[in-house]
Amino acid sequence: MSGATKSGVLATVMLLTAVLEAGVTADLKVDRPIVLRVGEQKSLSARGIKSYSEGAPGFADIRITRDQSRFVIVGKEEGTTSLLLIKNDGSQLQYTIRVIAADASKGLGGRENIRLDLYFVLIQDRYGHQIGLNWPGNIGSTVGPSEAAIAITGGSGQPTQSAFQILPQTFLPSFDLAQAKGWAKLYRQA
Repeated sequence: MSGATKSGVLATVMLLTAVLEAGVTADLKVDRPIVLRVGEQKSLSARGIKSYSEGAPGFADIRITRDQSRFVIVGKEEGTTSLLLIKNDGSQLQYTIRVIAADASKGLGGRENIRLDLYFVLIQDRYGHQIGLNWPGNIGSTVGPSEAAIAITGGSGQPTQSAFQILPQTFLPSFDLAQAKGWAKLYRQA
């Protein structure tokens, strides 16, 4: 072969390679990122999709709805995987799915739960009562007890004196009730 023929063949091979690479690149659309938290879900349209393939299994669960119109992607554990969608016309869509920790976007650690108990006292108003309530002012405070007095007026119009203390290092209120006649009910709502 002459030098001109060799360079012509080489040019043709390079041109075919470039055309084939361009065709493959045109078939594979730009990579699209999806970021999910563990337990979070997103959906993608499945219309016009012939088949799909998940990259690394275990990081995301990829499901298709019963009517096969949508893909549902659920973050399972932290990590990265990919999803390749092949359309009916042969073109391809590539998604990169990154699953992050459930609280990573908030930037917070664990969450503290605070228990709140509410107490309601129902007292018949025809009789005199003496009531004492104790509850914490601040949980874990080092200040001495605070004292206060309240007056509850009975049905006879006579005020009944009652005192309560706010005690430190006490977590739940206590309730003392003294009466000569009548009734009282204590309700607790947690």
